[in-house]
Amino acid sequence: MTTSTTVSTSTLLTTTDRNLVVYGTAGGVFWAAGVNNGGSGRPYCLRISHSPNSNQNRMATTISYDSIRQRNRLRKVNKYVCIGASDALGYGTSNPSKDGWVPLFSSLISAKQVINLGQPGSTLHEAMRQQLPKVFYHRPDIITIWLVVNDFGEQVNDISILNSYKTDLDSMLFQLRTKLDRNTRILVGNIPDLSQLDTLNSCGIPKFLLKFVIKRWNNAIKHIVKNNHCDLVDFYSHWKELGEHPEYISSDGFHPSKEGYRKIAQLFYQHY
Repeated sequence: MTTSTTVSTSTLLTTTDRNLVVYGTAGGVFWAAGVNNGGSGRPYCLRISHSPNSNQNRMATTISYDSIRQRNRLRKVNKYVCIGASDALGYGTSNPSKDGWVPLFSSLISAKQVINLGQPGSTLHEAMRQQLPKVFYHRPDIITIWLVVNDFGEQVNDISILNSYKTDLDSMLFQLRTKLDRNTRILVGNIPDLSQLDTLNSCGIPKFLLKFVIKRWNNAIKHIVKNNHCDLVDFYSHWKELGEHPEYISSDGFHPSKEGYRKIAQLFYQHY
């Protein structure tokens, strides 16, 4: 299990009222009861390892804050909602209800109830009208949104589609973040490296151009996701081996296969 940590060498000082106070090397309070430690309101785990040269009153310590991810994985998930398109429904597999990434991911997080709102061929703009209102009715603990490839493909007919997509994504995430419980997890996937798909290469689109446009879209997604305090599932960076594993793509040359969906579920879980 991957865990990101921030480590700082600090000084732990016992106090007369028996409260724990950790001072940074610059002398300021690094951690104490009631003091904001920079965790943006999220709970963090405090792990302390002391040096053998410590004395009774003061010790050299290394303080590390484990990511919120560890605690998230211990939380019970009552409702999980997926906003998506055909991949959310497991297209490309012979047994979508078992081998699709949504059921696989929901199993990993032990979700009690799964509401899959995915619609074949859906774009984000269509999901704003067809799927988003249902999310507020269900009020889930966790939401996944992977709805970008269909929009990306529409720029063939409309080069300004990215501007519309950015407006819609910002609006969707803002509504989810402000209308639902603040502890609701919202995971948003970006565009994988589609330049590695033979289907697109056969269309004659230069790889360098495709990569450039994908990065432009992904930079916009990253910025919007961060501004709305959601979590980015970075398929582009973490699925580099797509070209080395043709078995990840189904026989239709576009949708993931059973193996591909398993990889997608794992990537969502890594960011959970």
